[in-house]
Amino acid sequence: MPTAPLPALLVPSDLIASPSAGLFVAVHSGGASFETRALLAADLPTHDLVSKHSASGLTSGHLLRATGASSFAFGALTVGDPMSGGAAKNILYQGASGVLASSTSLVWDYTNSRLGIGVSSPAYVFHAVGTSGLFITADTDSDNATKQTRLGTRAYVNSQNAFVAFYLAAQLAANALNIGGGTSSGQAATEVWFYTASAVNTSTGTVRAKIDGSGDWTVARDGGRVFIGASTTPTATLDLLASSATRASLRIRAGTAPTSPNDGDIWFDGTDLKLRSGGVTYTLTKT
Repeated sequence: MPTAPLPALLVPSDLIASPSAGLFVAVHSGGASFETRALLAADLPTHDLVSKHSASGLTSGHLLRATGASSFAFGALTVGDPMSGGAAKNILYQGASGVLASSTSLVWDYTNSRLGIGVSSPAYVFHAVGTSGLFITADTDSDNATKQTRLGTRAYVNSQNAFVAFYLAAQLAANALNIGGGTSSGQAATEVWFYTASAVNTSTGTVRAKIDGSGDWTVARDGGRVFIGASTTPTATLDLLASSATRASLRIRAGTAPTSPNDGDIWFDGTDLKLRSGGVTYTLTKT
């Protein structure tokens, strides 16, 4: 079937031909013709696209902002500019230099990489101030369900599980606090150190106790005393006081004699109480 001829009203010059790259297309040029060219102010009488809507000269970090009832322009962020939604939605806006903030005191200090809640200028990586100062995290918020929290740091080798310092589990019959491990989600501690200081505003402090990877406890390290049984001041490195008149202050359970006793060792072999002193083992027996 032959192709129908073009209507007599249209001639080849009326069609859009050979448009140039970057030009706007299909601009009505009067009558029944269109052409391709850059937009001019007169193309839309109520919107000056050339001077008010052009994206020319756009710089990274600029926003398209309304400059009037029907005009827009690009410009850099300034204090008070809403990021989205507007102030009524309490969404972040540009605050002081290097800070994004909201009317609900959520602050992101992107210059120093700090997040603040309830503070206008966070002093730490995460700085929050609120009622009771209670910080809560959990793996679920379902009612009548076990909830867990783990606090740790990234492992020395990035590909390994994190090192978990504290593991908390709120369960039906117990509230468990595990220090140094207790969860398969992270590595356990190989050493646990305890520090104290004699005065406030003291950095680092002094080691008072240590638990190593073998399970050995070192208590009253670098000074201090251990007192068990009362709240009065201890008078010896290890000071024991019976908690009641029905129990002794110290009990050494029956066991076998050490293979290589050292001076100061005390043990009960099931029959006699023995003490090692000066390379000699002394036996306390009933007479």
